[in-house]
Amino acid sequence: MVKEITATNAKNKFGDVLHDVLNDKEDFLVTRNGRPVAYIIPVKEYLAFQLGTSKELADFKKGAESDQANTGDMLKRGGI
Repeated sequence: MVKEITATNAKNKFGDVLHDVLNDKEDFLVTRNGRPVAYIIPVKEYLAFQLGTSKELADFKKGAESDQANTGDMLKRGGI
């Protein structure tokens, strides 16, 4: 689950944030002036994403491939 935290709170509670990331496997969305600016995630999650092995990335790729195939089918049928 992603927790939202302001940049100021992240700075002031950085040790607590790191504890939650390490021990509770929490993700944090850091915001500044109400706008998202960064994510803080566990290293293993980051590395999995970088290597393209995370389940979420795999699911995204499957969805993109499916969308691409559907678009190709529609082009063949003259639907686009």
